[in-house]
Amino acid sequence: MGLYTAEAINIKSFNLGEADKIITLFSRQFGKIRAVAKGARRMRSKFGGRLELLVQNKVQLVSGKDLEQLSQAETINSFFSLKDNMDKLSTACYFTWLVDRATEDKQPNAPLYDLLRNSLH
Repeated sequence: MGLYTAEAINIKSFNLGEADKIITLFSRQFGKIRAVAKGARRMRSKFGGRLELLVQNKVQLVSGKDLEQLSQAETINSFFSLKDNMDKLSTACYFTWLVDRATEDKQPNAPLYDLLRNSLH
């Protein structure tokens, strides 16, 4: 596929090495995508807070053998109001955990994406 763009919600992430991060995204067009964000944990990273859990981004990805590479991210919605209420935040985290467990990589599921996005609103 080469270079492609998707609207996606961050559903999971973990650190890789000294400065990188692996992020799991869920998009309407491509389903669950696992991508590496090079240098994401550095102080002067171009990603900033865009790779936090529960952030909806327009992302640009480069296809890779095992993982995609995240080259750009632009925040659409950070769902900031969820972070004010612990009950809402824990419910939203549970939703992302369910989506991660219930889906396979690169299997589009537009109704599930819409349900997740609407639930986060």
